[in-house]
Amino acid sequence: MDTPFSIAQWEPSKPQEAWETPPSESTVAGWIRSLNDQTTDIAAHPYHPNSWLDRAETLVKLRYPELAVGDAYKAVMMCKTLLTTLTRRPWYRLGYRTGFLMTDRDACSDSVAREEQTVQKQTYATLQKRAQDLIHEHLDYMPAHKRGRVILRQYPWIHERHLMRSDELVKSINRELAAATRTMRRRKCCVVKRFAFGRGVGARDGEDLLGVFATRDIAWGEHIVYDKSRVWGCNGSDSNEPISKYLPPDDLDAKLQWIRQKVGRFAANTIVRSRLLIRAVKDGAQHPLDHPLIARLTPTYCPDDYQSFDLEKDIAVMNQVLQQHGIDIFANLNWDTHVFFTLKARVSNNSWTTPQSETINSLFSLFNHSCAPNMEWQTQPDLRTIVMKATRDIERGEQLFVCYDGFVVDEPLEVRRQTFWKWINGPCQCSRCVREEEELSRSGGDSSPTESFASSNGEVVGGWDTEVKPVFPEDGFVLENGLVEPLD
Repeated sequence: MDTPFSIAQWEPSKPQEAWETPPSESTVAGWIRSLNDQTTDIAAHPYHPNSWLDRAETLVKLRYPELAVGDAYKAVMMCKTLLTTLTRRPWYRLGYRTGFLMTDRDACSDSVAREEQTVQKQTYATLQKRAQDLIHEHLDYMPAHKRGRVILRQYPWIHERHLMRSDELVKSINRELAAATRTMRRRKCCVVKRFAFGRGVGARDGEDLLGVFATRDIAWGEHIVYDKSRVWGCNGSDSNEPISKYLPPDDLDAKLQWIRQKVGRFAANTIVRSRLLIRAVKDGAQHPLDHPLIARLTPTYCPDDYQSFDLEKDIAVMNQVLQQHGIDIFANLNWDTHVFFTLKARVSNNSWTTPQSETINSLFSLFNHSCAPNMEWQTQPDLRTIVMKATRDIERGEQLFVCYDGFVVDEPLEVRRQTFWKWINGPCQCSRCVREEEELSRSGGDSSPTESFASSNGEVVGGWDTEVKPVFPEDGFVLENGLVEPLD
C-alpha cells in the first residue's frame, strides 16, 4: 500500500467477532510484512494475476474484505483476458509473469505448443476460480446483490499529506470563496481559517479543523455565497428513462449514462464519485487524493456504523471509469481500490441529496454545523447550485454556521443529536444543544452525553458557535506564522 504501518495503526474494516480468537501480534506483524512485500511485487509485475490474488488473500487475513474483493476482481479480469488471448491466438505464448506475449512458430512443434497452452489455460482457469470464490465468500448477499458489509476506516497506510489540508489548498479555497462572493456582486465577506474551535480541538491539535469566518459585518438576509457544483449525479424517476433527462448540461465528454444502466436506479452516489475521479484524471493529478476537490473533503468514521459495499457500484464501475480515461488500473497503484473507499467515506460525509440526485458543493462542504445557525442554504432547480444567506446580523470575526439537515431543526434534542451524529461523530455541542441539555438536566430529564470533538487536552467542547474569533485582514489569509497571504 502507500506506506508501511505498524500493528498499533491496524484497524480492520471487518472487526473481530466476539467468538473469534484474535491473532497474536507476531501473526499480524507477519501479515503486514506480507502485504508490503506483495504490494512491491505488484508494482514490479502488475499484470500477473497471482500477485493480485496473493495480496487479496492477505487482505482477507487482515480483515479488509472490500479491498480483498477489489484485488480478486482485478485477478479475474486478467485471467479472463489471458484465457481469451490464448484461445484466439494459438501460437502466442505468455512471457515471464505475463509481462508480455511472444510468438515463434519455429521455436517448438505444434504438439509442444498445444501442450504448453493447455497447461497455461488450466493454470489461469484455476486461478480465476480461486479469485471468484474469494469474491463470492466476502459478498454476504451473493448472488442477488453482490454486496458485503464493512465499517469504513481510515486506512493506516495512507500518506500523511492525504490526511490533512495543506496551506496551499486553504489559500486556493479562499480564492474560490472570494470569487463566489464577487459573483453575488458583493464585497468578499468570508475566509477559511484553521483551528476553527481553538487549539486542541479536533485532528492534529485542531490545525486541520477548518471554519468559515466573516471578514466584515454581514446584514441579515444578505446573500453571500453562490456555490455552483462541478460534481453531481442523478437517479432519475424511472429505471427506463435516460439519465440525461434529469442531468443539467454536462461539461465532461460523456454523460455517464452507462453507469446508471450498469448499476440500476440508485446511481447518483456512484456518478458523484466517478466525476471526482474523472476530474482528477483530466486535471493531471498524479494521485486522486491530491486533487483539490477531493483533498478538501474530510470523512467522519463512525466506529460502529456498518455499511454495505457493492461489487459493481464501488469497485467495477470505478475501475471502468478510470480505464475509459486512460489510467492503467494495474500498473498505477495511486488509483488502487483503497482510494475508492476513502473517496466513498468523504463523499458520504460531504454530499447533500434529494430523492433523485446527489451533489457535492465544494464551498458549502467547508461550513460547520449548528442547530442555531446564522446562515441558511437554498438549493436551486439545476440540482447543482447552492445560495447561502445570513439569517441574522453577523459581526466581523464570527464563524459562519449552517444546519446540515433542516428537516430536523425543530425536533427535540435527542432526535437532532442522533441525526447529526454521523457528521460530527459525537453528540452535537452547539449552543442550542448545550442549553437544552442543561435545561433537561435541571428538570430531571434524560440528556445525551456531553462530549463531541476529540480534544487533545481532554476538555469538553460546548457552545462552539458562540465565540467570536479575532478579526484578520480582509485582503488576505492569515497563516499560522502570522504572515498574510493575499487572496487575489
